[in-house]
Amino acid sequence: MRDNSELKKSEQMKVSFVSHLSHELRTPLTSINGALGLVCGGVLGETSPKAKAMLDIAYKNSHRLTLLINDLLDLEKMTADQMRMDMSVEELTPLVAQAIATAETDAQHHQVRLLLQAPREPVRVDANRLQQVLGNLLSNAVKYSNPGGQVEVSVSVDPDEGTVQGTVTDHGPGIPAEFRARIFQKFSQADNSDTRKKGGSSLGLAISKELMAGMNGLIGDDSVPGQGASFHFVLPVWVAAGRRTEAIALQTNTQGSNSARILVVEYNPVAAGTLLNIFHRVGYGVDVAITGDMAIERVQTHRYVAITLAMVLPDQTGVALVRTLRRARTELDDVPIVVTSTATEMGKLALQDEFFGLEWLSKPVDEAALLGVLHRRLTTAIPVRQREENYET
Repeated sequence: MRDNSELKKSEQMKVSFVSHLSHELRTPLTSINGALGLVCGGVLGETSPKAKAMLDIAYKNSHRLTLLINDLLDLEKMTADQMRMDMSVEELTPLVAQAIATAETDAQHHQVRLLLQAPREPVRVDANRLQQVLGNLLSNAVKYSNPGGQVEVSVSVDPDEGTVQGTVTDHGPGIPAEFRARIFQKFSQADNSDTRKKGGSSLGLAISKELMAGMNGLIGDDSVPGQGASFHFVLPVWVAAGRRTEAIALQTNTQGSNSARILVVEYNPVAAGTLLNIFHRVGYGVDVAITGDMAIERVQTHRYVAITLAMVLPDQTGVALVRTLRRARTELDDVPIVVTSTATEMGKLALQDEFFGLEWLSKPVDEAALLGVLHRRLTTAIPVRQREENYET
């Protein structure tokens, strides 16, 4: 144990300083950027080729500085929990197509083709912030692609999870294995020379991670060094009111009310029904929560021997819910949490071993594996408080 209040105070002072400096710099830099844009556009007449080349360099670099300052301000808002999300129900494919159209000029400059394959599914997002995430992923993919290469963008539906997944794949150098654990941290670069060679603030992926969390989504990556990288994000499919009735009806199922009870936190009615049937067959009582808030309400009023948890929920991510449950410092410390998701790798990346004792099972869930995990955890686990009492004794 140690007192880290001074460290936190120092971090807050640093954030405040960066925020204040960024605000002060943005106004004059915007004016400089605008003036250079007008001159480069020929408003003041023709300039000599040498002067035009120098003006173009100045304009491009002032634009890069503007983007860096905007990234720093976004990061400050996220740190202070002041990032406002304007959520609405949108089809994901047109948003992806719009982001590709915006990135097309940059792709052509790098001689890279952008390809899209996507169905049409509704999601509830902040359209502008999702464009920002897609812009970051596409920009990175284009920058690290070889001339003449291509970047594939795809959108797919996962019926087991009730989610839509977007993927941006390049065929560049890939991500070193030792760097993947910190790729979504602020100012992270696999190679310090990358900033000079490729440009960028090293903040894009960190900001994208926070923006996806704000839209109740997750982000992660797959990479094989030398064979390119794929970045994925998942969002819950927006379920219309008629279909939500099916999921809500599962809440009232109290079969086995005299048995040990399990809380199933799952928005997808098909997946929730599958888990409910598995637990009923072996005699467990089951409650279903279709949102994170509903799960918190239930654990405050009922005792559960275990919790199963989807990583993507309509009101928050499973990552956020794990943190809420584990940091409550109650009897929930001893309750096994079994994550059932197709996004387990994204969840592990987001939590970074922040909490031990989680179990991870991919969907579709194997019944024998699920019951085996529960049997092992419920028959061998020694409660945290009991271990502490034994130690004190």
